[in-house]
Amino acid sequence: MKKIISLILQYLVYELLLITLRTLNLINSNLIKKKFRKLLAGIYIYIYRHTKAKRLPAMTVYMYLYDKDLFELEQFKKSTILFNSRIWKHFSKHNNHYLNKSALYQKEYSYISYYKFLDTCSVLDITDFCADGDIQYLKKGAEITLSSPNVLNKGLCEKTYSIKEPDSYIACLQDVIVHKNASILQKTNDQWNWISYEPQAHPKVKFVANYWKQFIYYDNDKKQVLIPKINRPSRTVKEAILLNGRCSENYFHWILESLSRVYILEKQSFFNLENTPLLILDSMPITHYDTLKILAPDRPVIYYSEAENIAVEKLYVLSVPTLHYDDIDIPFLKGASVDFDYFRFVRNRVLNSKEYNIISELSYPKKIFVTRPKGAARSIKNQKAIEKYLVSKGFKIVYPENMSFIEQAQCFENADVIVGVNGAALTNLIFANQKAKVFILINEYNEDFTWHYNLAKHVAGCDVFHITGKPVGSIRFKYPYEERMEKVKQGYKIDMHDLKRFI
Repeated sequence: MKKIISLILQYLVYELLLITLRTLNLINSNLIKKKFRKLLAGIYIYIYRHTKAKRLPAMTVYMYLYDKDLFELEQFKKSTILFNSRIWKHFSKHNNHYLNKSALYQKEYSYISYYKFLDTCSVLDITDFCADGDIQYLKKGAEITLSSPNVLNKGLCEKTYSIKEPDSYIACLQDVIVHKNASILQKTNDQWNWISYEPQAHPKVKFVANYWKQFIYYDNDKKQVLIPKINRPSRTVKEAILLNGRCSENYFHWILESLSRVYILEKQSFFNLENTPLLILDSMPITHYDTLKILAPDRPVIYYSEAENIAVEKLYVLSVPTLHYDDIDIPFLKGASVDFDYFRFVRNRVLNSKEYNIISELSYPKKIFVTRPKGAARSIKNQKAIEKYLVSKGFKIVYPENMSFIEQAQCFENADVIVGVNGAALTNLIFANQKAKVFILINEYNEDFTWHYNLAKHVAGCDVFHITGKPVGSIRFKYPYEERMEKVKQGYKIDMHDLKRFI
């Protein structure tokens, strides 16, 4: 009973703090705001220290040190602030997106003093970091064609435009540390270097999915990044190939940005990597590991935990075949770059694999509706009405998240008509058959997000169309994303008249 009362009181205090923060926004005096922030920070720390709770009700504890051992230290508890996305922006020290100058970081928020738990790194691009012999190019990016979508309900016809493919390379980094899930660090003369190998994930980009775990603040003037404390490596590996990226847990990012890089291993002849193991996170969905059995069946694998720091004497890094910024300030059509050869390689390797061609007892429908998991961002609010209509037209509803990797590929390759909600599951369009017709349901705010459209068109060779819906409702963020990302993440409704007109 005491525990329940304690939790209720904690929740009430939490709600009171939120009301105070909303009121704070109405005050014009920066000095008063600063004093209130300091007071609220102290209250949060007090609550945490005296409840000894790792998670307070309705409040997610975001700590960039992200280390369970450090979490238990009393000194760390005293200097940690608790917050969730609704109060995130009021404590700007923790969110580089709201910070412009290092001076603001140094002065206004100096009352939260846990610098000793952080390290400063200089940010270097991998192509600048590597010596000439340590980075080898398979090919320089050529001019290719990308397509803007054919939006049926808006009467927008498909347009083509030229983009430059990203360069394809393999780089060998000496004596580095793989930090958290994908950061690469190297120390030179007591100075840490944070090596950037994903252009779309450079700290200078205002919003980068899943990088909030890995860095706290980027100083654009000094080209430095503030990151969680670099602990002593848990083990040393002689050599390895890094295949993970910032969002490898996600099916879309895994297939397009990580798994597809096996293509480079198949094509390169600069380094002898026949027996060099892949360095892979041990916490990804089992489907991801199934893909490796097909794309790299004989390759040894070293699994590591996200909480580990792995020292690697020779780390081989493969270029990422896509470039698409998460930052909504950079229009997709202006910031995109892709090398479709990587995905054609994945398609051909999977469809010609022995695992794929084993006769399946399952029979796959010719007309499928691909949904998104319930409660997911970018979900359709009138999905039941859409399902009812499509079922009446002979469609079968499929749930890719409940299928094995091979089953997903077979299901998409067998279908003649595919209606799908924009999301990671549509990555499987690379396996669709050339005669299929594809209709992608998408929030009109995202209608220019054309990866799935271009995968269907340029990799599978399908006829593909967009049908857009109007955004509705709001979203409560689970992670500390900026609120301005709500337009991208919120749900939407598809006009049933539009659906019936075109399908």
